[in-house]
Amino acid sequence: MAMRSRWFVFALLLPALALAASPPGEEAEPWELLAGLRQRLATDGAVATGFVQTFLPAGFTTGEEERGELALAVPDCLRWDYETPDPKSFLICGEVAYSWTPGEPTGRRLRLHAREQAGLDLLLLPTSELTARYRARVERSEVRLVVVLTPRAEEVGLADARLELDPATSLPRALAWTDLEGNRSRFEFTVYRTLISREAFVAPPGVEWRDD
Repeated sequence: MAMRSRWFVFALLLPALALAASPPGEEAEPWELLAGLRQRLATDGAVATGFVQTFLPAGFTTGEEERGELALAVPDCLRWDYETPDPKSFLICGEVAYSWTPGEPTGRRLRLHAREQAGLDLLLLPTSELTARYRARVERSEVRLVVVLTPRAEEVGLADARLELDPATSLPRALAWTDLEGNRSRFEFTVYRTLISREAFVAPPGVEWRDD
């Protein structure tokens, strides 16, 4: 998966960093849930969790699986490290994204523009612009709570995104989305832990960054 495809996946995990209220005429609950996630992350500080990613191409019944770790710091930094089967790392802080392979002397650096990229817009744009782009609703049962985000226009680049929250903690259990070609991806998250320092959110030293 290309760098531009990988980074926005995890940006979709963070709509609560920018959302605060529902648009007129739409239910408030999904936005309130996302605001609760924002508050929880702000209270806990930087956190990390393991993940399992499954990518299912359109028309297939089985897909590829990768494992790694996600680190998150409110309001605008996240990092994900794939550990198996192929080690590689990605970091976003603000509108700058990095990708590199541990042990390699060079990496890639990319400036992202929130208004042009699905996912990063959820992280950075104000509520007034976000609610013009996305609809939100809640699917609820005794064992799960899912916020479903649906773009209002195809130009966003996604068919839908589903963020499953733990009803007990309000932290994400899983993130799944479908692109316009019908390819599906799902990330399942494990136990969360607090990070003592923000060292994970600094681009590694000694790497020569090539700008895209």
